[in-house]
Amino acid sequence: MKTAIPKNGALSGMLIPALTAAVVLPLGLISSGFRSHFTAPLSPAFKWVFFASIVAMAVHKLESYWFEEYEQCPVYLTSGQSAWALNPRKAVFLSFVPTFIGMLVVAFLGFLGPPWHLLVMTVWLGQGAHELHHTAKSLSRRRVYPGTASSLLFVGLMWFGVFPLWHDLVIGARGVIFFGAYAALPLIFLGYYLEDRKWTSLAPTSLWRAQPSHSLVALEAHS
Repeated sequence: MKTAIPKNGALSGMLIPALTAAVVLPLGLISSGFRSHFTAPLSPAFKWVFFASIVAMAVHKLESYWFEEYEQCPVYLTSGQSAWALNPRKAVFLSFVPTFIGMLVVAFLGFLGPPWHLLVMTVWLGQGAHELHHTAKSLSRRRVYPGTASSLLFVGLMWFGVFPLWHDLVIGARGVIFFGAYAALPLIFLGYYLEDRKWTSLAPTSLWRAQPSHSLVALEAHS
């Protein structure tokens, strides 16, 4: 018998990066005026900060895997009940292929050069906002949510490293947009917090208080 798992909220489903991509990429295709804001070359500092954010994301995924985020995240728990996930071979195929095709598309856009290098970076900034959900869920659940430590590193790099450099190239003088972006982050955090509070109020406590299996093995070994 399946455990009743409420559907994940839209924010947890990567709504912010998806909306960012849905806005900037089509505009980049159809509007020359919009594209003209994204033509500046990347400075060496920008490239290295971007690389640092990639390393931080890799560390973040390792931490999330080690502490088994897939056993507590509403998205993974919901998708685990989907018909396509019941067959593990089909699930691996459907997980790998879109990722592979997406990588090829991003590589192609990189080969095209300006303005696509900065348009893609805009979507990456959306990911920088999305990763606030780890800290928000930790506060919501009154316990450390998997991936929280490295998510703080990633978010810090994105919003205090990548974003200022991106803004100076795309927007120019720092004003309403620059400070407005920082003002929006607490609202995004609040959105994740409230969404997770709602989800945890509906989901069985055993789901969102799950301990990593390797932690349980260690506890049993010492008992």
